[in-house]
Amino acid sequence: MNIKFQDHVFQALLAEANRQNKPMARLCHEILATAASIFDNAPTIPNEGTNQNGDTNDRDGRN
Repeated sequence: MNIKFQDHVFQALLAEANRQNKPMARLCHEILATAASIFDNAPTIPNEGTNQNGDTNDRDGRN
């Protein structure tokens, strides 16, 4: 899998990997695993297709 980072993000990740004395790939794996766990354990989001009034949230304005 290829992931592209902005330069400042890459530099921060590289600095953290060096600080923790681990390879960049391992740090990225741990970050992605933590993010996946957060998403997997997050409460479900209510239906995003309608608001509290029952109106649909179509971007083109048609209901």
